[in-house]
Amino acid sequence: MPNRVLGGIFLTIAASIWGGMFVAVKLVVDIIPPIPLVWFRYLVAFVVLSMVVIYEGINLKIDKKDILLLISIGIILLLKNMEQCILQHRWVQLLLRRHQHLC
Repeated sequence: MPNRVLGGIFLTIAASIWGGMFVAVKLVVDIIPPIPLVWFRYLVAFVVLSMVVIYEGINLKIDKKDILLLISIGIILLLKNMEQCILQHRWVQLLLRRHQHLC
């Protein structure tokens, strides 16, 4: 299969997962609080990416000078993801309250 077609398929899958996360968070956040949910999502991503790295035999050698930069980027992205999850939960709750007032 050509790389262009395969890239399109993977992009479609990624967009579907990304778009479906809003609904999934709405349903799951009543059972699992937002912060543990974010950590669970990271765990799933880590496991899947680890399997890809092992299967493909990718070399993940990192220069020592880049470690602090990578840790900083990781912390910033983690905090932004947590913020997004919490705000998303609050927005859904607000929409649900508005919907209840209209009915």
